[in-house]
Amino acid sequence: MSSILVNPNQKGNGLLKFIRNVPWEYFDDEAKHPPADYILGDTTGAVFLSLQFHRLYPEYIFDRMKALLRHFKCKILLCLVDVKDHERSMKQITKSCLLYGFTLVCAWSNEEAGRYMETFKAYEKKSADMIKPKSEPDFISQLTELLTTIKSVNKTDSLAGIMNADINELAMCSGIGQRKHLICLGVNICGTNFSRHKCKVRFQQWFIKNDVYDIQFMSLNLCY
Repeated sequence: MSSILVNPNQKGNGLLKFIRNVPWEYFDDEAKHPPADYILGDTTGAVFLSLQFHRLYPEYIFDRMKALLRHFKCKILLCLVDVKDHERSMKQITKSCLLYGFTLVCAWSNEEAGRYMETFKAYEKKSADMIKPKSEPDFISQLTELLTTIKSVNKTDSLAGIMNADINELAMCSGIGQRKHLICLGVNICGTNFSRHKCKVRFQQWFIKNDVYDIQFMSLNLCY
């Protein structure tokens, strides 16, 4: 499918004039196609909703979403936020998207909505690899990535503080659970220039020195 297939019920929708970089066309026989407003590919369909329209006909969108339950792997609700007080409506719509398995995409103008449609079509067959975070293969980068999953830890001052903290200071930090606490402690014990094997040896030495034999700690295989 090389074009976006548009339901004839979308004639007059302002976003259509902003779909310029990918082809689109109205589909002829509605009975032969799933009841979507925009068919973006074999597995992707979208329903359009204006919040102004939603306020006049609040049940409309829920009926449309129910009709698409058995169609498409990826179901999109493209919502045009064209009212000022939108919080209550958006809360209700968001809950319904979770219930019916829709991805909610909000646009604040027809131009923005048109760009979303172009992007959905252009990236229809692209893999997710380009937006996945890339993990560095070296040990220090992986350790830094693990430590910075703690909400309050960044890669500068906080990370340096962890490396210089003792066991009692680490135990007082909120957000650092048992596993991360041991990992943080390992940074202190091992430093950042040790290999994994040397870190294990230093851990074992520290356990013996401090009489730490907690089975849960040991079962972590020293976090590696």
